[in-house]
Amino acid sequence: MAYLRLAVAGAVIGGVVALVVAALTNGGAWLASTLWPTPDANIGVGIVLLATRAVLLVLGAWLGLRWIGVPGAPFIAAGTLLLCGINTATALGVLGSTLTVAAYTGLASGVASIIRG
Repeated sequence: MAYLRLAVAGAVIGGVVALVVAALTNGGAWLASTLWPTPDANIGVGIVLLATRAVLLVLGAWLGLRWIGVPGAPFIAAGTLLLCGINTATALGVLGSTLTVAAYTGLASGVASIIRG
């Protein structure tokens, strides 16, 4: 049953990290559009926020999964980078992105703990 505990904890950590990162980057985008209402400034800030979202999502997932003792945490966290790109390219929004990352980290944490034994 330890794999179930790790799967649930991994899903919670993935969801929390994705929600916090989305809130920070969306807040940064709102602040940038308020301070500099020109399209040129928003394009540059958008690229920076996209990179920031990717870095924070991977680091947050890695640290959280490592904290609860999930085997293979760096590899699972690296997979969230792919999800970050997919979620950005689609119209999932914050809720869909959070649920996608939570489902992935939960499933991957459970499978990794079963494989590890």
